[in-house]
Amino acid sequence: MGKMKGYLCLLILIIAAYSLPLKFSLSANPENQKKVALFFDDGWKDQYDKAFPVLKNFGFKATFAVITEYIGLDRGTSKARMNLSELKELQNSGMEIASHTKTHPHMLNLTHKKLIDEIANSKKALTQLGFNVETFVYPSWRMEPDNNRLCEGSRLYLCKNHKARSLHT
Repeated sequence: MGKMKGYLCLLILIIAAYSLPLKFSLSANPENQKKVALFFDDGWKDQYDKAFPVLKNFGFKATFAVITEYIGLDRGTSKARMNLSELKELQNSGMEIASHTKTHPHMLNLTHKKLIDEIANSKKALTQLGFNVETFVYPSWRMEPDNNRLCEGSRLYLCKNHKARSLHT
């Protein structure tokens, strides 16, 4: 833990968030605190059930990247996605709701027209549902430079997943 001294929190395993012991330290000087960004991809319901209560308990904020056409799917199964009321509760608790495409395609295989559809219309769908969407979380490890311009054109900040490991069970 010596390398982690001064971090605001170390909560990388929060996606699994079962009964894991959480360790963090707070610096006496908030200006010297290092920051950790917490992102949860794909809108899984277990992120709401398991991670969200832990985030609230510690007063942490996170970004939840949502695949718009998957909202509310597969309820009652291990592949359940968050529904609209759960996403609204996240937002009302200070969590960010981010765009993560409409269908989670392999972006390198898409035409320019389909890229625009996936990026811009996922933001549009979330905005129409009442979310203030400012971030696009890329659904793959690789991306083309043109995708950056598409995000800028949709007034989205781009967050590239860089070889992130999924802990979803």
